[in-house]
Amino acid sequence: MRLLPLERIAADVLLGATVVAAGVWRDVLRGAGTDFLLPVSPEAAVAVHVASAVVLVVLRRRRPRVCALALGGLSVVVPSYAALVMPYSAARYGRRGAATVVCGLAAPAGWVVGADLWAGGDPVSGVLLAAATATAGLYARGRAEALECLEEQVVRTARTEDRRRVAADLHGAVTHHVTLAVMRAGVLAARAPDDAVRTEAEGVRAHGVHALRELGDMVAALSDPAPGAGVSTTRPPSWTRVVEEAVAAGQDVTSHQVGDALDPGDPVAGLVDDAVREALANARKHAAGAAVAVHLAVRAASVRLLVRDDGAAAGGRGPGTGAGTGLDRLRRAAAALGGRLEAAPTPEGGFEVDVRVPRTGEAS
Repeated sequence: MRLLPLERIAADVLLGATVVAAGVWRDVLRGAGTDFLLPVSPEAAVAVHVASAVVLVVLRRRRPRVCALALGGLSVVVPSYAALVMPYSAARYGRRGAATVVCGLAAPAGWVVGADLWAGGDPVSGVLLAAATATAGLYARGRAEALECLEEQVVRTARTEDRRRVAADLHGAVTHHVTLAVMRAGVLAARAPDDAVRTEAEGVRAHGVHALRELGDMVAALSDPAPGAGVSTTRPPSWTRVVEEAVAAGQDVTSHQVGDALDPGDPVAGLVDDAVREALANARKHAAGAAVAVHLAVRAASVRLLVRDDGAAAGGRGPGTGAGTGLDRLRRAAAALGGRLEAAPTPEGGFEVDVRVPRTGEAS
């Protein structure tokens, strides 16, 4: 967990005060300073402890190597508890490498020499304490790096989700309207009695086809193939409006609904709207001129949408993005709602999109 600036200052002040208090208690109140390698007066011991605490607080994060060397030198004069804290700081904040290890050992080494532990028959206690603090520092470093990686992953995931939503909006709403415009231009080119008008209509249709292809490349680049993608966040027109627009553009579409209308705020309604729009756009792109039937059955426990084209009078394949993004996105959206989407050619040569979603929490 990262400390806020005020929390970090408070922690440093508490650490420095603890180091000074522990040293004063040992060397002044108990008089242990006379047992060290270089006996010093109580006043000098207090001054060294204060200096060690200042060095520790100021440099242990920014300059851990310099801090370790300075505390090692001060601890030869008066063994400061700051020297035993330094291995933690070197392991936690220092750069990886042999130089940091050597510098980190300088502080406890100064403690061992200054405290004259060999003469007291205890040559290993300081080393063990330093090893314990170094281990704690390594653990804290690993934990901080793991949290940082996790934060980066969260940011990358959020950005990927944003790109996926943009791709969903582009592929859904924009493709729907562009294919309608392309279809209208094709109808105008076929019916126009004037050659100039026919030429302009063909030009509009050609530009629309090119725009669809570039849009497909953009959608493929933006889309995230990972599971869990949902429907578009931009509210699309209702499926009945989508059908009306397709019919107005000249597409042969019939629709039929059984049951009550879905609540516009229901996620299932959003899925139905997206699925109808996608199926009709695919029919225009891949089976131009085919008759399309849309059937929606809304029951108490489930919703089923069936969109089927007969593939007849297709007259060749229409313009398509070729990305395959729309149906894949809708499959994931249906699965997220506990349902499923199936899309496959029919035996008669057409194509069928079948969406089944439960209205309860149970999967269909």
